[in-house]
Amino acid sequence: MKVHTGAVTRTLRTVITIGIPVTVVVVLVAAALVASRRDPVTYADGTPEAAVQAYFDTLIDHDAGGAYELFSPELQSRCERPTSADIDYVTIARVVLEEATTSNDTATVRVSVTQDLDSGPFGSGEVTNTETLRLEQVDGRWLIGDLPWPYFNCVKNGG
Repeated sequence: MKVHTGAVTRTLRTVITIGIPVTVVVVLVAAALVASRRDPVTYADGTPEAAVQAYFDTLIDHDAGGAYELFSPELQSRCERPTSADIDYVTIARVVLEEATTSNDTATVRVSVTQDLDSGPFGSGEVTNTETLRLEQVDGRWLIGDLPWPYFNCVKNGG
């Protein structure tokens, strides 16, 4: 019986040369997919952070009425109830809490908001901007006290 050690060595070398790098790439891709699919952070009910999270959830769902319900009564008195068409252009990819400060019955929450942009035939892009929301506690609930992004004007009854 004759063994061809040269062929076996070439086959083993090919397996090592191709198989190991392919395995490493597959493992890295799988790790990246798992890392990108993390569950979002959920903040404790009754906190300014949870109120801001609820606000951005309504924007992601294009629920303008739900967003309006998170405005303080004073802000609602100045603003007409928006429709989903008013925020249809909003395409939020992610929102990251940057900082939250609370003092008595007011709070400021700073977030970075990343939006998906449709840039035509060359694919999509993203833009990230920092937004600061001012909240006030009304009857035990944290509500948005100043006109937040993406509402840039707020008119009711002609002014």
